[in-house]
Amino acid sequence: MNKFTFLLTILLGTMVSIFVGCSHPEPTPFPATEPPPVTIPPTEIQATSAPLEEAPTQQVPPTASTPTELPPTPTPPPTLMPSPRPTVDNSPDPRLFNSTWQWQSLESSVLDINIANPEKYLIQFKEDGSIELQADCNLLQAAYTVADNQLNIDLTPTSAAALLAECPDGAMYELFLLALDTTTEFLFLDQNLVLFVGKEGNVMRFIEAGSRAIQIDAESEATPASQPTQSTPPANTNPTGIVNAPDGINLRKGPGTEYPTLTIIANGTALNIIGISQDREWWLIDAPEQPDGQGWVSRNFVETELGSRDVPTVVAPEREPTLLDHPWQWQSLTGSAESLTVDDPSLYTLEFFDDGTAVFRADCHTATTTYTSSETAISINMAAITFVACPGDSLDDTYLTNLANVTTYTFEAGSLLLQTPTDGTLRFSADQPPISSVPTETPAPTSPEAAGDFYKVVSFGFIGEEQALLAGSEITVILTDTTIKGNAGCNDYSGSLTRTADSFTVHDLLVTERTCTEPAGIMAQEQAFLTALENTGAFSWEERLSDDGSSIVTASQLFYVTNRSGVINILTP
Repeated sequence: MNKFTFLLTILLGTMVSIFVGCSHPEPTPFPATEPPPVTIPPTEIQATSAPLEEAPTQQVPPTASTPTELPPTPTPPPTLMPSPRPTVDNSPDPRLFNSTWQWQSLESSVLDINIANPEKYLIQFKEDGSIELQADCNLLQAAYTVADNQLNIDLTPTSAAALLAECPDGAMYELFLLALDTTTEFLFLDQNLVLFVGKEGNVMRFIEAGSRAIQIDAESEATPASQPTQSTPPANTNPTGIVNAPDGINLRKGPGTEYPTLTIIANGTALNIIGISQDREWWLIDAPEQPDGQGWVSRNFVETELGSRDVPTVVAPEREPTLLDHPWQWQSLTGSAESLTVDDPSLYTLEFFDDGTAVFRADCHTATTTYTSSETAISINMAAITFVACPGDSLDDTYLTNLANVTTYTFEAGSLLLQTPTDGTLRFSADQPPISSVPTETPAPTSPEAAGDFYKVVSFGFIGEEQALLAGSEITVILTDTTIKGNAGCNDYSGSLTRTADSFTVHDLLVTERTCTEPAGIMAQEQAFLTALENTGAFSWEERLSDDGSSIVTASQLFYVTNRSGVINILTP
């Protein structure tokens, strides 16, 4: 037994004993009449011994990594199976090869784990006996053998700690690989893939992830996973990617929608790709016109022949605070003739948007204005705003007067400081909920679930210029607390949702790769919708009577910003 096999055996025993209970004593086999721990009616199980529609084109090579020092330990049938399966044909089920599979859960007699970000855990079986995997920030290639429903996955050459990049905190890539390395059998339930792992009927469940490719170069099984680098990668001499987004694509300062937008790159622009983010979702490109000479673009909107291992993995830059980071609450005024502490900061708020608009609340007033900023200079236009004073001991006049006079801004320990020429400083702290506009008599639902989670898109586009959908097309949106999915007109999409109060951002968007021709223009409409969806940042909800007055419907607006502010109008069916 080599050193790595010995270490992997120890690590596997430790991990599985924690997560899937493999360190328990060997259980006494259940009598035939006793129900299994996980009850699945026999009628739901698709017999793996049914005649195959198509035999594989070549014999799968056997794995060469099984230790020879010890005799193989026979694996008892998983307790999930209701009865022994006949072995009419040793050819593997062809469905195993037809899709990329996305990990959903790990289930055992002692612990069930639902995967929070399944799009980062993918497997794809090749008919030549190789398997490609994405294990969070790692892309790997290994080998497998299969006969009938028996499956053995050999990760020994690629799962050594020395070959794996360290993924962000909370990643489950080690458990994912260790569980796969103990696979014994598989079956299909309702078109989903189930792998039996370990010795006690533990199962990993997978769903289809469409035809999404797991990009691995030919040398991946012998090449360590790319380690993140802090240095600037060398520039490519020739374009290696093309922007594919009708409305253009955001060039950002870092790999994520939380980073500020540097500029908009037009559709069809050639790009020089020089790196990739640790989550494999963003390309780093040459941008000579930018101060740092580079920027980040979403991988979903770039056509390229490059794989994720063809360029270095680059650590995300530390994000500098910006005016756009939060809505802000006024805390105090210091350094001027009048110094004070605000008793209720929630009455005096300020929120900046990257289209040059700002929304503020001054006690009993809420309004929208414009602002300009560059480097540390700022000017807020208050000339056209007049209000009747709020009653009582309101600070509205002091607040508005000082806002109109601010000239510079800085950040200090997470706070925003706005300075006036008279050395007055307005201190703001981060306010998580976005600023509400004019209050309504009937409060809007606090979450999508309160109003139903299935919606249809009515129209979308720049504010005031929204376009109805093409005749004969339909776009759907399904929301939960943490996910967004639906159909964009031709392709299905799914992604993660980060939400605070009435605002949210969409990220890690996955899209299937079908091409549709009808109605005319459907693919351009779909791409424009997905670009808008990726750039959403806020929403509003409204309950009202349906057009015929027979029921209550929920109308919603998803607000986004590309080169201009836009809105997606959605409605419950």
